[in-house]
Amino acid sequence: MKDLANIKRDLQLAQLLEVRPTTLSTWKKRDSIDYRLIIDFCNAKGFDLNFVFFGVEPINSHIEDLAQLLIGKVKGQFEKEISDIKGYQADLVNNLDKLKTKEAIEIAKKKVAKVTKK
Repeated sequence: MKDLANIKRDLQLAQLLEVRPTTLSTWKKRDSIDYRLIIDFCNAKGFDLNFVFFGVEPINSHIEDLAQLLIGKVKGQFEKEISDIKGYQADLVNNLDKLKTKEAIEIAKKKVAKVTKK
């Protein structure tokens, strides 16, 4: 529980559990604890009871870590692609007048070609 709560000393744990340090010490000596208090505390803090009581790490935490890693990689890839697309968009906007002019010239050439064929 100290690891999950990110604390080092029994005194800090006793304060978190709102018990006297001597109570916590007695629990350790007698190898007996107030399970209801521990369960309520863990539920309130979101601590996995299987991990607290049995040392079994939740599978979900590994899945969540992997998911976050994959999301980060995909996000990084898409951010680069989006940045590239924004650059292309800027180039297109900057060259829009030129593109319209070229298109108009091509249309005019086709019209002239049709007229001269007749």
